[in-house]
Amino acid sequence: MSVYKPGNKSPYYHFDFQVGGHRFHGSTECTSKREADRFEALEREKAKAQLKAMKRSRTSLLIDDVAARFWEAKGQYDADPNATDTNLARLVDYFGKGMPLS
Repeated sequence: MSVYKPGNKSPYYHFDFQVGGHRFHGSTECTSKREADRFEALEREKAKAQLKAMKRSRTSLLIDDVAARFWEAKGQYDADPNATDTNLARLVDYFGKGMPLS
């Protein structure tokens, strides 16, 4: 059951589900079961879109995605990370986010 009322006497329903091996959970801030079910359906769609974007960015050769991967792996640890961030932003702006590196 992915929509439930927790045992801590909260007036709100909570959701808990997995998509693609990732767990998503939290409060719906809804007091009726029907509203909570709708909220959970929206959260499932958001989760699927988020996982799809993560998968795309891991394999994409678009300059924006490659720059983001470089920043996460190496760029933020450079001696001057602000300069690296600025230079990556300049490259992306110059070539456009949709430019493939190939």
